[in-house]
Amino acid sequence: MVIPAASHDSTYRYFGLGQQQLFYGVNVIDNHFFASPDAAAAPCLPDFFKASRCLLCVGRQIPKKNWKQLLEAFRNIAGHTEASGWSMVFLGDGPEHEALLGIAGDLLDQRVHFLPFKTQEELVYYYHAAAALVLPSLYGETWGLVVNEAMASGIPVLVSRKCGSSETLVRDGVNGFLFDPDNIRSIEQTLLKFFLLDVDSRVDMGNASRRLIDDWGLERFCQGMWDAVSFAQSHGKRKGTLAGRNIVNYWNGRYCPT
Repeated sequence: MVIPAASHDSTYRYFGLGQQQLFYGVNVIDNHFFASPDAAAAPCLPDFFKASRCLLCVGRQIPKKNWKQLLEAFRNIAGHTEASGWSMVFLGDGPEHEALLGIAGDLLDQRVHFLPFKTQEELVYYYHAAAALVLPSLYGETWGLVVNEAMASGIPVLVSRKCGSSETLVRDGVNGFLFDPDNIRSIEQTLLKFFLLDVDSRVDMGNASRRLIDDWGLERFCQGMWDAVSFAQSHGKRKGTLAGRNIVNYWNGRYCPT
């Protein structure tokens, strides 16, 4: 089984797989694409993105992403001296969009901005212009590839402890901060802690992101898949259970990923 990382071992061990049957590297991206965008192809970013220090929030605007609580936390501290000059930018759309506009209130288009979905070719430039990525997911975020993308782009990441990638990719205080997404006070404190960092410290965090994500590129996926296939070949063919064979026969030809 090729799985995300060692942080996910316990789930697969629970279902009966041995440690020697687990290989890593499913959740990777093309790090080079995000690290070295073509400057000549850069879109014209909005003026507010250039004029302020922006926290980037990328993803569907749905309950499990926890954008509402993040936005409420930002509103609560927006008047603090440490938060002066900081903005929050949401990229994407979804069923909670109108509710988020309401929570933004008088900060809308001043300190809180909403932009539509961006393709990867566009998104990479927003990462490079942002001060950090914030991902506050509550549940169901088995990994969170936006963390990989932001780290490959060389920026710090502020990530919920419930995100699947948090244990593997985020070093608290090194390339970003971890927080409890259920606790609005934890989110507020994490934002303020980041705002208090000087420019050099934020740059150091971004550089640390690049170093840490370097080991989680396409090469890791290829190696993990190769090792899994090699292991399967070396251990011979198994007949499996009657129930398993029936399921395979039933589904054969019925599922087409294209």
